[in-house]
Amino acid sequence: MSGLKGYVVLGAKDNFQENDQLNREDMKFVSVSPLGTNRVGLPISNVGVYLVGAADRTIGTPDANEPSSIFNSAAHGVLKGDVIRLKVTTNSIEELEVYVKEVIDANNFRIHGRLSAALSAGDTFDILRPITYRTDDTGAAIVAVSGSPVQIARGPGGSYTDTTITKDTTTPANTIPMPVEIVAASGTEINITAGDINVQTSHAGANPDSVQVGDGTTILGITTANEAKAAVNGQIAANAADTMLPVKGGARYDAALPTYDDGDITNLQSDVNGRLHVVSVMGSDSSTSFDLDTGAGTENVLGTSIRISASGGSIEAKGQQARADSLPTTWSTEDLAVMTGMSAKLPAALGQAARAASLSTTWCTEDQAIMDGMSAKLPAALGQQSRAASLSTAWCTEDQAIMNGMSAKLPAALGQQARADSMSTTWSTEDQAIMDGISGKLPATLGQKARAASLAVAWSTEDQAIMDAMSAKLPASLGTKTAAASFSVTLASDDPLNANTNLTPQEIVTHSFSSTNVTTGAWVELIASTSANIKQLSAMMTTGAPVEIGVGAAASEVVVAVLPPGGLPGHALPLVIASGSRVAIRARSGLDETAATISAGTAYLNFLG
Repeated sequence: MSGLKGYVVLGAKDNFQENDQLNREDMKFVSVSPLGTNRVGLPISNVGVYLVGAADRTIGTPDANEPSSIFNSAAHGVLKGDVIRLKVTTNSIEELEVYVKEVIDANNFRIHGRLSAALSAGDTFDILRPITYRTDDTGAAIVAVSGSPVQIARGPGGSYTDTTITKDTTTPANTIPMPVEIVAASGTEINITAGDINVQTSHAGANPDSVQVGDGTTILGITTANEAKAAVNGQIAANAADTMLPVKGGARYDAALPTYDDGDITNLQSDVNGRLHVVSVMGSDSSTSFDLDTGAGTENVLGTSIRISASGGSIEAKGQQARADSLPTTWSTEDLAVMTGMSAKLPAALGQAARAASLSTTWCTEDQAIMDGMSAKLPAALGQQSRAASLSTAWCTEDQAIMNGMSAKLPAALGQQARADSMSTTWSTEDQAIMDGISGKLPATLGQKARAASLAVAWSTEDQAIMDAMSAKLPASLGTKTAAASFSVTLASDDPLNANTNLTPQEIVTHSFSSTNVTTGAWVELIASTSANIKQLSAMMTTGAPVEIGVGAAASEVVVAVLPPGGLPGHALPLVIASGSRVAIRARSGLDETAATISAGTAYLNFLG
């Protein structure tokens, strides 16, 4: 199984004819992954590439000895395994993409195989670096989408600074708006000043955008008659000097006084000289004359008077008069209230009326005593009552004898009685036959019986289905069976056989030695704090030097694993690292392959748990 391998990229067809392409040192990715005890899988690895540095790199002076396999480009930044895509070539090279076999130095690198033609100075190429896609813990691809913020050139006069458009909802004064230019239909600019704005508002619907009038706090109201609500107040206090012009009041003059209907709005009336008409309560005009005939002539007075005789001031008519000849009188408000109350207590009409419309009366004391005595002897309510609340009655002698005879035949008390105190009953012949049949089917005594002496019972259809299903799942007979005829079992989650199966990556680390060199001295931190317990390590490296993996605080690391050149492709190294541990890396010393400093290549580490 370890011979099955997958590669990140494909180069020219001749690249795979090289022997070292199949050596362990040059393997890129192993497509075989352990899935459990004696089980492996062949997953499909999806990878992408990204452009490294600038596009269209230029070839310098081709290598005279290997013009078709060595690229010369100043400060190329290439890593082993990168893809080289040829862009423009002078010698019509057939290949499109090849990948890097060896980094010779900062300006030169060698590809796998040879190109179909030699490189020339000025040829251009791109460097594409392969990388595997990342997913979250559900397997969904992690995609980062970002956009540049919108900016404007902002500042006074001719000095401008690129400023990002912002909307600060907490402190609106910090908001930097986007300028908006208004243009006409023809595309020309429109310059708007305060005098140019002509706003048309709509006064339709439940929420009109009418213009409101107010002082900043209170808004002017409108009545249902579409009039402004206004409260007119005087400017001068009572009993104070008035330097203001008075508000004029007026009345209307009509030669013929108008007649109004009930509820009409009226005008004050004046005479032809502007004097206000005032009408008394008894007459039509305040100038109405009343004649007091005292013999000395006629006198005009205001108000009303009693006409008396000329000789002595007595009333001209004496004695009870007809209503038409009588002086009108009126009740005082107090008397009127009394009379109104009395009237309300009388029936609405004469004659016999219902109780609710009649005057209440009361018994005299003697009749009340008689009625009370009779009422006390009657039951408190209608219907059947207890003996104490009922009227007493007596049986006739004949009925009493019958009732006594019946009573003597009844039990002395209610409730379950002994057989001697109970009334005897007998089964009908049909019921007796049924009871005898039931008795014959019961066991002779209580307790567990042999099957032959027991009552037969049957499962319900639901219970029978359950028992049949359970029986069908049992082996046909005892003894060792084949796997197909045996019960399936599963190991407990903490069983030793399951200790290192079904592991998933808990920490995925990619370390570029060219970006961060490692030496045989100080440790370089890979993980500040592991997020879970680690049980295995899967590693692949593109460097030709061994490294050490250490766990512990800075300057107190303990070596827990040594990775050989190239890592451990196709294998997972059992490794126990507690959650929350710090993990670091450094170059391994004391071996033939030891490098004092590793400055090229990449380590791909999967910490499984």
